[in-house]
Amino acid sequence: MAYAITVPYNIVFDSGAQSSGVKEGVVMDSGPWAEVKFKCAWTDHYQMINDLLGTWIVAGLSPQTVTPIWAGGSVASAPLIIRQPPLPYEPAPALFCTDIVSIEQLGKPGFWSYPFTYPWLTGQIAVVTARFGIPGWTPDGSDQSGQPYTRLSVTVAAEFLTFPDTTYLINGTIPTFTPQGVIMPQIEFSWTRVRMPYIPDAFMASIAGCVNADTFQVSRSFIAPVGTLLFMPGQVQEAGYAQALGLYEYGYPLSYTVEYKFMFRPMPWNYVCAPLLASTFGSVFYPVYGSGTGNTPYPTVNFTGIFP
Repeated sequence: MAYAITVPYNIVFDSGAQSSGVKEGVVMDSGPWAEVKFKCAWTDHYQMINDLLGTWIVAGLSPQTVTPIWAGGSVASAPLIIRQPPLPYEPAPALFCTDIVSIEQLGKPGFWSYPFTYPWLTGQIAVVTARFGIPGWTPDGSDQSGQPYTRLSVTVAAEFLTFPDTTYLINGTIPTFTPQGVIMPQIEFSWTRVRMPYIPDAFMASIAGCVNADTFQVSRSFIAPVGTLLFMPGQVQEAGYAQALGLYEYGYPLSYTVEYKFMFRPMPWNYVCAPLLASTFGSVFYPVYGSGTGNTPYPTVNFTGIFP
């Protein structure tokens, strides 16, 4: 996918104010930013906005068919989402176009773009002010999340386990008969996937409460061992949709941010603490299986590659 503006344009230059139409600044909490004023034909300004902000669609599907495609199978497979990345700011490629601050008309109003019926809706020239910043995600997954269009956050928690009174032994063989509490550390990894053209509700419901049957790369620096991640669906929020300006040409008037939560703990979720009544001090963990079925309390699923 090309990082390019596909319509003729130039940068606004105000000779009176001696301004080039480019502004830059730095906010200490959110980082650097830039604003650029582009000028193009009014009939091209919707395409310019798409080129600046990027686009995102479900390949070959209309909105009405997104949810039914999940039917069948124990684990849903994701439909193909095609995203055109936003335009980077060339002097600082870590900045991407995140907002269109304003769209202004120049020239006389007129019937410059069919099928509008009101002359004042269209001008001859459009001045599009684009803002560039750090969105907290990258189109190629080169950030800490390791996933494109994804923000990573990490929260530390703990589970307090009270072991059986035979867990701790005196001199290796004598039970204390006093329940002992032990803290089991947990880490909550959250992926917030942006620019989703639909809500993957059926997908999240189908694997909620499942653990990873494969080693799964949660971030660029951490790979979770088998069975140590429990999937917990997170929040879904409406995020607006810039392409709604363009006569709904892509068929999706809204987009969403979708949160996927992974609860990690050092011991696999399908293991249970069992006292070791022998010469060893302490306790051990063993796999636990459903009575007579061989099923585990938490179903297992290969996580790699299934998250839309």
